[in-house]
Amino acid sequence: MQKYCNIVKNKLNAIICNMEKNISDFVVDPKRDFVRKSELSFSKTMRFILGMGSQALSSELMEFYGLSLATNLLTKSFQNPTLLHM
Repeated sequence: MQKYCNIVKNKLNAIICNMEKNISDFVVDPKRDFVRKSELSFSKTMRFILGMGSQALSSELMEFYGLSLATNLLTKSFQNPTLLHM
């Protein structure tokens, strides 16, 4: 069963790579969409969308990037110092 899962995953990754090579077929404005180097490239965006579950977007992004709830709370506390005194 694991072998079959790897075959499907590799096939999906190959399809996403082919989509990225022909990106103009899959975006609204090929001259503007995904033209800059970004942390969230076309292929990462596709993998993220396909791998999303039913959690909140913030939770899904944290899981995708391997972040924890503690990291998120620490970041929020720096953004809002009043949270440190709770």
